[in-house]
Amino acid sequence: MTPAQPANLEVPKAPKMDMEREFRLSKREGLAFSMMVGLGETYLPAFVLAVGMGEVTSGLIATIPILIGAIFQTQTPYLVNRLRSYKQWILLCVGLQTCALGALSWMAYTQKATALEVFIAASLYWACAMSAGPTWNAWMGTIVPPAQRTRFWSQRTHISQIGTLAGFVMGGLLLQHLVPIRDLSPFLPIFILALLGRSLSCFLLSRQHEPENVNARLVEPLTASPLSCIKKQPSYTFIKYVLFIHFSTFIASPFFTPYMLQHLKLDYFGYAVLTAAALAAKFISLPFISKLIVQRSTRTVIRLAGVGIATLPVLWLVSDWFPYLLFIQLVGGVFWGALDLAFPLLIIESIPDKERLSALTSYNLLRSGAIVIGSLLGGAILYFTEKGLMGYVIIFSLSTGLRALSIGTMWTFPISRLRIMAFWRVIGIAPIHGAILSPILSSIQKIQSKKKAKAKPPEKPSNRSAS
Repeated sequence: MTPAQPANLEVPKAPKMDMEREFRLSKREGLAFSMMVGLGETYLPAFVLAVGMGEVTSGLIATIPILIGAIFQTQTPYLVNRLRSYKQWILLCVGLQTCALGALSWMAYTQKATALEVFIAASLYWACAMSAGPTWNAWMGTIVPPAQRTRFWSQRTHISQIGTLAGFVMGGLLLQHLVPIRDLSPFLPIFILALLGRSLSCFLLSRQHEPENVNARLVEPLTASPLSCIKKQPSYTFIKYVLFIHFSTFIASPFFTPYMLQHLKLDYFGYAVLTAAALAAKFISLPFISKLIVQRSTRTVIRLAGVGIATLPVLWLVSDWFPYLLFIQLVGGVFWGALDLAFPLLIIESIPDKERLSALTSYNLLRSGAIVIGSLLGGAILYFTEKGLMGYVIIFSLSTGLRALSIGTMWTFPISRLRIMAFWRVIGIAPIHGAILSPILSSIQKIQSKKKAKAKPPEKPSNRSAS
């Protein structure tokens, strides 16, 4: 007689992820994060002006911390490999970012702040933001199935865009109703709301799932210098052009906030409306620009946008009539949307998958370096012209001239039609550029040719906005 067999010899399986729950949490987290972006570091230059640190410091606070963040980002692979967890590293970065916002809130509450204290808080904020970015990209790649990525990223992107715009406008309204301008107390509710938004984001991230068998190894640590990493890429000539564009742009770009608030005498709401105009124009135009790139020519889009942005700084010297400035911002948002969409995609497309994250990390570091060098040059010109109107005339004209010189180089390198698409994450706001975008690597997809598309059965329509 055979012994009775146990009723169940199977090893219990790990519960499957509830994808709808994960998507719901991620969309809510995207809204909380984007509200923080709209309210947080965006108003730091205005905060520095209110403290009385001057126009040069106000411009540099928007660039130097980003370089520090890019340098710290290169150490992310070492640190994530030690933790062996995407989620734990992200939660650590988000927690420290919340502390940075708490420090800014304390400065606004006590009505006391030094330039060093503000730079430390801003640098901690950007170091955590840029270090968490690649890790979050990799983590989301383990959660979102390929078949559902287009739908998910499209919905999350649109929610984030609305949150960023709403947060920024809310900040402008709060500042406008809580003036005087030389008092720090109006910034207290802004930084507190940003802190609450990031805290909620941290809570929602903590509730998301991380697969147990995830290989928390982003990339091998960089063994070569960033320049060596970029030089071996096929798109090196194009990357040099992009770096020069950022250098020439940021001679003037960081100083538009003090120019608007100090020299044009705009109130906080007027400043918010002009910046939000560029932000909205970029968001609205990105899907249309994406379709134009795919259907027409990347070369044509980039060249038209390059010519357009070359004239923008000097146009600010023509008139201070608000409707005129609003029109410039709307047009500028479209031009910058075209360049910001095409630049990273052209670079990504030419880089093999296994080298993509290392190359993009190196590119981000070099780009941040070009931005800081440009801003230091612009700041030096303002300092030696005693921050007068002539200083702004010089930096706006110099930025325009250098951008115009770069137009000729666009005809010296080949630009192929894009064969990939991606969705984007808003990581910051610049007064002239609108949103500062970062590609979501796990959302990258190849675009099929028309011939192949005809051979396949028709698919259900989907929202493939590359915004």
